[in-house]
Amino acid sequence: MSKLDPRQFKLLKRSPAGKISTKEIITDSVQVEPGSAYTVVDVKSDKLPANMRAKRVGQDLHIEVDGQVLVRLEGFYAPGNGNTAFDGSGELFRTTVGQYESGYALLTGDPVGASDKVLIGPGEEGGSSSTL
Repeated sequence: MSKLDPRQFKLLKRSPAGKISTKEIITDSVQVEPGSAYTVVDVKSDKLPANMRAKRVGQDLHIEVDGQVLVRLEGFYAPGNGNTAFDGSGELFRTTVGQYESGYALLTGDPVGASDKVLIGPGEEGGSSSTL
């Protein structure tokens, strides 16, 4: 498997006030801002990656594409970040009808036990799966 090129993706952030900003993925981690929502899209198509998964690791949320970590959202599950979200459906970022179509769920930073497994993304057979 070839190494994932993060430059082919961008991180979208929606502030609590509804302002959407774009960030190039140039580092392997981003500190989350409480109350903001995040998603990842392809730079060229502005569509969600087909093989995107989100997985809880400690207090962080790892966003994977094709089984490789693209970016870590640091502090996603930190106390006080309960309104922080990762939108795997793109609904919070939709600007054109039909722009984002996927079976992914909205995952929030609501407190769960540190030992709880959180995994959102396509199942082994191409369906969607979520484990909490």
